[in-house]
Amino acid sequence: MAVIQPTIISEFKTEGEIQHALIKRGAMFDWTKNEVVAINTTIGGFESDLIVVNKNRFMSEVEIKTSLEDFRRDRLKKRWSTNSTTEPRKYFYYAFPRNVALKIDLNELPKSSGLIAVWDEYRYVGLINGYYPVTKSMVLKTPEKLPCFRRVNESELVSLYRLMAYRFHSVSEKHFDHMRDCRFAIENR
Repeated sequence: MAVIQPTIISEFKTEGEIQHALIKRGAMFDWTKNEVVAINTTIGGFESDLIVVNKNRFMSEVEIKTSLEDFRRDRLKKRWSTNSTTEPRKYFYYAFPRNVALKIDLNELPKSSGLIAVWDEYRYVGLINGYYPVTKSMVLKTPEKLPCFRRVNESELVSLYRLMAYRFHSVSEKHFDHMRDCRFAIENR
């Protein structure tokens, strides 16, 4: 008689973990299927946790929150009380770890925003391989189209590409500096 192994649920704890879960291959905002996927990027004067521009140049923005308290503080910001006419956003979502998202009263969300729950499931795949992680996301509330949405124009797209290249360069530079320091430490033992 075969023993059925339980699925283990793992909740994300940081903004970075949720960003990665939403943009990896096969995920909701798969980076390989969109024109631009940018994290922690400033557009329209505000920093966005995740910006996704699809192949038709329509933009979705995701604000990532890891706790109810953080979400409730954020709702008080003027940015969310009005719909900007200068930003090209078509859709706006809040994304939370699943355990937090399930506690949110949908009436607390701004009317036009969507709600995404994100988590990892570890499924048992056999004695040799053990558990295999599968990232899951679910839209708990579908967003409405924002009234002033428009296509991202050429200069905004170039700006996003430029910001992404700068961010990549900054991360690469830090990585190479760290590798150089490690090599120097090893060589001078």
